[in-house]
Amino acid sequence: MYKKGDIIVGKVVSIVNFGALIELEDERIGLLHISKISDYFIADLNKFLTLDEYIRVRVLNCDDKRVELTIKDVPHYRNLGSAYAEDFEVLARKLPHWIKASRKPKMKPKSKGEQTNGSKTEH
Repeated sequence: MYKKGDIIVGKVVSIVNFGALIELEDERIGLLHISKISDYFIADLNKFLTLDEYIRVRVLNCDDKRVELTIKDVPHYRNLGSAYAEDFEVLARKLPHWIKASRKPKMKPKSKGEQTNGSKTEH
């Protein structure tokens, strides 16, 4: 069973006026409601998703009968066959750590008696 927040891959098996039905890895069908696809108005869902397309979805809620899904905050929900999409996901995961590491001071902290110009203070 899936947990809230899981990102999984599913196949678009039906597009209806209120959203899309997504076949999940365990052969269950999840609902991707139209309100969980975009913050913007979608006039024609067929122009946004295509049948038999594999997409990444995030589980919003899951019980024995239903699985509610979203793609609003799922990075690279499309182009699953592209190696570049996978590379960007790795980059997106590692980038915050690299930024944090680059902000760490590289120099030793100054000793108590040292001034900023390198000379020592007299006591």
